[in-house]
Amino acid sequence: MSDLLLLILSIIGFFALYWVLIGQWRWNKQMREVEMRKIAKEIKEKAKKGKKK
Repeated sequence: MSDLLLLILSIIGFFALYWVLIGQWRWNKQMREVEMRKIAKEIKEKAKKGKKK
C-alpha cells in the first residue's frame, strides 16, 4: 500500500515539476517574443518620425 502511495505521489511530483519548468520556459519564450515585437514597433515608429522631419 505504501509503495503504491509513493508511486502516485512520485508521478504527481514529476508532473508538477514538468509543469513548472516547461511551463515557465514556454511563458518566458512567449513574453520575450512579445517584448521583441514591442521593441521592433518602437524602432519602426522612431524611424518614421525621423524620415518626416
